[in-house]
Amino acid sequence: MIHPEKIKYINRESLKLVESVVERIEERGGSMEAIGSIKEKYAHQIKDVIGDSEFSTTNHRNEKIAKWITDGKKSIGFDSKKFPAFNNFLENIYKDKYLRKVTTKSFVEKTVFHWIVKTYRLNQASESLSNFLELELQENIQEYRFCFSVLNLELEGALKINDVDLRYIEKKDIEHLKSMLENRGQSESYFHLEKELAGKVVLECKAKAEHEKAKEIAYEKCCTAMDVLMLCSDPAFNPELHLNFDIDSRLAIPRESDYLIFNRKNEMTRSMEGMGSRHFISKEYVSRLQERGISYLGTFISNYNPENELSRLILISMKSYSRALLIADYNKRVADIFSILESLILPHDDSPILENLKKYIPKLITKDIDQRKSMVAILSRLYKVRSKKVHHGIDSKINIDDLRLLQLILNALILSFITKNEDHSSKATLLQEIDDALDQAY
Repeated sequence: MIHPEKIKYINRESLKLVESVVERIEERGGSMEAIGSIKEKYAHQIKDVIGDSEFSTTNHRNEKIAKWITDGKKSIGFDSKKFPAFNNFLENIYKDKYLRKVTTKSFVEKTVFHWIVKTYRLNQASESLSNFLELELQENIQEYRFCFSVLNLELEGALKINDVDLRYIEKKDIEHLKSMLENRGQSESYFHLEKELAGKVVLECKAKAEHEKAKEIAYEKCCTAMDVLMLCSDPAFNPELHLNFDIDSRLAIPRESDYLIFNRKNEMTRSMEGMGSRHFISKEYVSRLQERGISYLGTFISNYNPENELSRLILISMKSYSRALLIADYNKRVADIFSILESLILPHDDSPILENLKKYIPKLITKDIDQRKSMVAILSRLYKVRSKKVHHGIDSKINIDDLRLLQLILNALILSFITKNEDHSSKATLLQEIDDALDQAY
């Protein structure tokens, strides 16, 4: 629940905000007329706005500077002079740990604003803002199940990554949807949805909070699960295989290309082409994922402690690496991989880059002298590629085996850091352990 001291603050300051509400007469009723492409897209739609309409005014940086609710003739709210106090009030409320855990700032803003407008109109508070806010939270907090669409990926069977399920929409899901639509009297939309959803690959996750916060929590869990899958996928161990699957909202590669063609007679045809191939995860593929540590990475995510500096660094590196694997440009990928290696290894901002990479990485991964020498050679060769790309924008010819080994080095380093995280909470103490071992060797 909301902290008692925060409740006192909310109830005290909220009444002051009611007193600062301003009114203005709208000189022009209705909404701005649509123009250009927007007008063409929505010309067939007729929308009647009934009752109050809430809106905000923003500056050139898209920052809110005023907030209003209007009936089309008169607006009530906070103008640019009064809005900063309202916004500061929201900022202070949302510092409460409980609120940050169960809801979004936008939900708090909407709820608070509605209470202020209601109190202003009635000229009295029918209940305290803290009580109103807590009742709204009780009504809106529940457990939701979200399914986020995954593009360019096909499955033979389901796969669990921590508490996230990677699966596809089956016949039983479609039948449930059909029953639900029939109960709503919307059965006419069933056939369209069946065609669209049948066999669709999704990441499924549960979260309990206010709806938007629950979606935010579930989406982050599913994104992290997808990052884990990418780190253990075949393209991570074979750069010649292109990785192009992801949650639809994160995928930079369009699903298809859509264009119109006009010939000399001005006759038109429409062309739609698929972009990229589909990745297929079979049962044998799942076995490879297990061998590469997908369960181990999932356990790390399950036990993740955001207060642990080394844990945060590892998670950031995992997410950055999954983004790097999506890059088809090998030179750009090498540059990004070295950025991740630097973030994991460099003790200080001004530390010599290649010298420290060669010093620490092999020792963190293996005790085999020959393997260490091989890693040093790979790092040295591809660091030249990284430098040409970063400092001069020049692309180099890359040996695919070198890139494969560089990716294996980063993968092994992340796994090593996770193991070391059991005894170390910071990068500094981890690197110091190696320095101490080197001192004792001489």
